[in-house]
Amino acid sequence: TLFPPTPRTAKPYTVIYELAPAVARFGVSRRPEMLGEPAISPLDEGWVRVEGQTDDLFALARNLLYYGANCRVLGGVELRREMEKLVRDLAGVYQFLDR
Repeated sequence: TLFPPTPRTAKPYTVIYELAPAVARFGVSRRPEMLGEPAISPLDEGWVRVEGQTDDLFALARNLLYYGANCRVLGGVELRREMEKLVRDLAGVYQFLDR
């Protein structure tokens, strides 16, 4: 079954995340969920900060989650909240790993 694409909101959301050297060394790929060109800044020890905007928090959060511990979502508030929820939900699913 194919589902229609998630309708995008008109409101842009701030996006700030950092990519670890393991990911950033290959360059920062263009995320289709981002609006326009993001600002990319090199940080210490090979990390890269990406700042921009999105109107699709749902898709961006799930795509950034793919990077695992190689991605730190710092903001905006809405994206950070969505990532925290995803990580919490995953931790609940895999809670048996702590035994």
